[in-house]
Amino acid sequence: MEERAKLQEERKAKKDAIRQQSDQEPESDDDGLKSEEDSQGEKLSANELERRENLPSISDPKLWQVRVRKGMERIAAMALMNKMIDYTQKGKPFAILSATFVENLENYIFVEAYKIESVYEAISGLAYVFRRIDILPINEMTKIYEDQDSKLVRPKQGQWVRIRNGLYQDDLG
Repeated sequence: MEERAKLQEERKAKKDAIRQQSDQEPESDDDGLKSEEDSQGEKLSANELERRENLPSISDPKLWQVRVRKGMERIAAMALMNKMIDYTQKGKPFAILSATFVENLENYIFVEAYKIESVYEAISGLAYVFRRIDILPINEMTKIYEDQDSKLVRPKQGQWVRIRNGLYQDDLG
């Protein structure tokens, strides 16, 4: 329990530092949820409380969907994080928190930041990153990181499969 409190304090400190850097007024830490009852006054279980604590709120940083060249998602996310580390060491940190990609979603990386201007500043100069940026709604933020393996269909022994790409594309196996 103490470790969880420490992680929450570190996360809050990091958010506050980003807010100060981007000249954004700090918002209240209250996300509108009660600790033991929901808005209708019903009692919540411990699991439901923990699940709601982990969901993003309005005061959390936004998740921006950035379009990249096909097949360059991993490289784009790593290049952006390396650029952020380099600029931070030089004393000019970006106001972004993270850059990630999802294996099953082509042509997009996800950048966590409070303002879109911070994302534009961070992606400028990267050759395989386009300037098309969309915000992800709060209810979709966690859905993109759900278990990706559950969407894969594993063939059973003796079942026919078709190769979709590569040297043996369109072959049966």
